[in-house]
Amino acid sequence: MLPEVRIKDDAYVEIESLTNTRNKLVELRSSLKNKIHNLLLSQGILTKKEQFSSDKSLEKVLEYEELSETVRFELKIIVNQILSLNESIKEIDKKLEELGKSLSGFTNITSIKGIGTKTGITLLAVIGNINDFENEKKLFSYFGLVLKGFLYDSK
Repeated sequence: MLPEVRIKDDAYVEIESLTNTRNKLVELRSSLKNKIHNLLLSQGILTKKEQFSSDKSLEKVLEYEELSETVRFELKIIVNQILSLNESIKEIDKKLEELGKSLSGFTNITSIKGIGTKTGITLLAVIGNINDFENEKKLFSYFGLVLKGFLYDSK
């Protein structure tokens, strides 16, 4: 028996691409926050990475008096990039929410406890049209999950 090929609708493909872009931006932002942490540590300033979560706390990084001129310059560039990434991620989130709500299965998947808007949209973007699956057993199989007795009869 040959495997069945599933081709996603354009809407799902576009949302999946947008989700991937968001993930890349989040990874880049995390990498830049780690760089800030390391630069401050090199100047003898101990910080926690979580300390750089808000825009206000990021801007405070530049207020340390102990910083060399070059480190201050580098931090300013990095902080500006993170602030820009924050804005871009917010824009993508708005667009994903707008597009995701129109996907078939959105209401059902987000009604599951623990699955919010972003997670629901991401799952649907990966799955494609949930109605392409004959039953939940085939959907679980698509993800490589075996959930005996969870949503279907294990017999």
